[in-house]
Amino acid sequence: MDSATQKRRIILKGGEDYVVYKTQDIAYFFLQHKTIFLVGFRNGERLRVGGTLRDIHLMLDTADFYRVNKNYIVHIQAIVCLRSCDVSKVELILDPPAAEPVFISQLRTSDFREWIERSAVNDEA
Repeated sequence: MDSATQKRRIILKGGEDYVVYKTQDIAYFFLQHKTIFLVGFRNGERLRVGGTLRDIHLMLDTADFYRVNKNYIVHIQAIVCLRSCDVSKVELILDPPAAEPVFISQLRTSDFREWIERSAVNDEA
């Protein structure tokens, strides 16, 4: 997706109001019991989001967001560290902390590390 079609803000319905959320303020999205939630950097607030993780991932800037598994899309600034768990997976430590462990398979780890390194170069520009 080119930068002209990537979303910089997401509009969410919260009760009677609509809330505008900048993508730079989003730490990660996750799927729980068929419902998608957004977790913000500000005090880790959780808000319900419509659509699918696939649709959400397609509208985000891939320099900032990465789909680490079938349940999580994370912002690069939410990643604190990577922790090796065993030969098949690596755990991501996120801030704000996730309610459950977030894993990325060993098969995707190489691509994930390349994404982090590419994004770090883009941050310096």
